[in-house]
Amino acid sequence: MTITARVRSGAIALILLLAIAFAVSAWRIHTIRMGGPMHRASMEIADLNADILPPPEYIIEPYLEATLLLDHPERIDATRTRLTELRKAYDERHAVWEQSQLPALLKRAILTDTHAPAMRFWQEAQGPFLDAVAAKDMATARDRYAVLTQAYDAHRKAIDALVRATAEEQAAFGGRSAQSLGVSMGVLTLLALALFGTIGWFAWWLTRRIAQPLSQVAQATTLLSRGQDTVVPYRDRTDELGDIAQAVARFHAAARSRAEMDAAHLAEQENVGEVLGAALAALEKGDLRHRITTPFPGLYEPVRLSFNRAASALSAMLRTAIQSARNIGTGSSEIATASEDLARRTETTAHTLQEASAAIQLIENRLKSSSLSAETTMERAELAGALVHSGRSTAQNAATAMNSVSERAHAIDTVVEALDKISFQTRVLAMNAAVEAGRAGEAGRGFAVVADLVSALALRAEEEAKRGRELINETQVDVALAASEVRAVDAALGEIVENFDGVQALLQALREDNRSQASAISGITRSVVEMETATQQNAAMVEQTSAAARSLDREAATLLGNAEAFRVDEDVPEYRSGGAEPAFEMAY
Repeated sequence: MTITARVRSGAIALILLLAIAFAVSAWRIHTIRMGGPMHRASMEIADLNADILPPPEYIIEPYLEATLLLDHPERIDATRTRLTELRKAYDERHAVWEQSQLPALLKRAILTDTHAPAMRFWQEAQGPFLDAVAAKDMATARDRYAVLTQAYDAHRKAIDALVRATAEEQAAFGGRSAQSLGVSMGVLTLLALALFGTIGWFAWWLTRRIAQPLSQVAQATTLLSRGQDTVVPYRDRTDELGDIAQAVARFHAAARSRAEMDAAHLAEQENVGEVLGAALAALEKGDLRHRITTPFPGLYEPVRLSFNRAASALSAMLRTAIQSARNIGTGSSEIATASEDLARRTETTAHTLQEASAAIQLIENRLKSSSLSAETTMERAELAGALVHSGRSTAQNAATAMNSVSERAHAIDTVVEALDKISFQTRVLAMNAAVEAGRAGEAGRGFAVVADLVSALALRAEEEAKRGRELINETQVDVALAASEVRAVDAALGEIVENFDGVQALLQALREDNRSQASAISGITRSVVEMETATQQNAAMVEQTSAAARSLDREAATLLGNAEAFRVDEDVPEYRSGGAEPAFEMAY
């Protein structure tokens, strides 16, 4: 039988016992209560005592009226009326007592013993006695009064006997009431003792069968929760307590199995954490060639594969960035060299223009005296024209090189932007990994540390990419300025070529007609001065272009040095671990 069933049965028994006690108490209280059977019986006896005292059942007042009438016959009418009223009251009360629940002895006394003499009295009083008084036959009236008196005496003796019987009945009723009250108190006491005994037994049974076993099971559970081995008692019971003991035993077995599994998982996590820590330490030192070759157990294998793919992709991108930086350095060095050559040639051209100006001055002074000087001037002018054409070609080559450098700088900016996006995505993946590690609780604490390190590395790569982008932007600005200056030099050299063509025409005309050349010498001198000024300006611009190219060369060297701080693979290997890993994809 289960504990629930036993408790339910005990509760039902207590309820029934309480109901019985309540019913008996209500019955006994109803018996002795005001308005109950005993009270009603007592009230009837009290009423009887009131009635047998005059009036109406005790006919002493009618007897008194008859006695007074005998002495005062003139009151016949009033006495007749009074006797009629008293007789009516007597009959009414007599009818009441006929319907009463008095004891048989008292009821026989009131209805028979006292009533028979009373009826004789009434017959005499209202019959022959009143008739004799009314006829003023006092002798007959006295005779009738003597008969009436005998009836009254008999009635009086019956009344006295009824009074004694009533007193005895009241005394007996008081004894019965006390006895009934004692019986009621005894019954209620027995019921109370039975109720208390039942409650005590039920409490003892609950303590012995439920509370103490539960306490022992609780002690065993406490010991098991502290890691101590103990036997769970009461597992052989078939009630709820036995079910609880068996459940605690099963929980203990499951807890031990789970502890062993947790220990194995902890060992795996520590191993994975050590390997990942070593790999991340290598990445922190800039060694992108490090790979995790030892397979991870179970769910940790995708982490190893993701790390290897990320390291391979990052190594390939940095290797491309290093090659691009080297190409930028080479191009900027060539631009600087070409700019220096252009500067030297421009200086030579300026010097030649100075000599040409001096020669023109000399021609103007000695034109009439020396045609050989004119021929020499013509030859030198042709040489200067060739030099100017060569300088223009060099300026065009420099402009082309500047445009190529600008395009390569733009390509490098694209690569740096890709590195920035990859770093951002790596940091997002690290944050997601940290969130998943936080959900895993203690099991993901080591992986959360790894995710934080990966996030820090991605943030550092993002900062370096941002710095590289800023340097590339500055380089693009400088290259654009240098290209603009080279184009200006080319335009100036074009003007020089056109001016030299004019000079050649003038020298030809001078050779053909020295007089015409003499008149044009002044214009040639002004043109040469202007060309000299423009050439000097071109020389200054070329020097600025050379300085910008050297600055670009230094920035490219700095970028190359930062990129070469990472140790990358020489070739992009196809990493395999029981099959080819999926290629690392960059999402934009």
